[in-house]
Amino acid sequence: MPRILLIEGNEMNRNMLSRRLERKGYQVLLTVDGQNGMVLAQAESPDLILMDMSLPLLDGWEASRRLKADPPTRRVPIIHAETREGEYCRRCRQPHAVKLLCYTI
Repeated sequence: MPRILLIEGNEMNRNMLSRRLERKGYQVLLTVDGQNGMVLAQAESPDLILMDMSLPLLDGWEASRRLKADPPTRRVPIIHAETREGEYCRRCRQPHAVKLLCYTI
């Protein structure tokens, strides 16, 4: 079963996304901040990381840069997720982002 690491600071978004992914058959690993997200990514080797960009402790931009610089996590695809449009979505096009996903709830 594919494993997705969901790093989402907003409880409502985290619950909604994790339920939808689990219904589709994915195993979901959850955390609420970038710092713990990095620890989980290194320890659990997920197949995909779905990361909010507005995270506490370590934001999604810096967490992504660090994960892509670390050999064990370098090849894990990261989808940047952000509920706000505009500058956040434009920044998602940076090289360390594999795919852009701006969603509205």
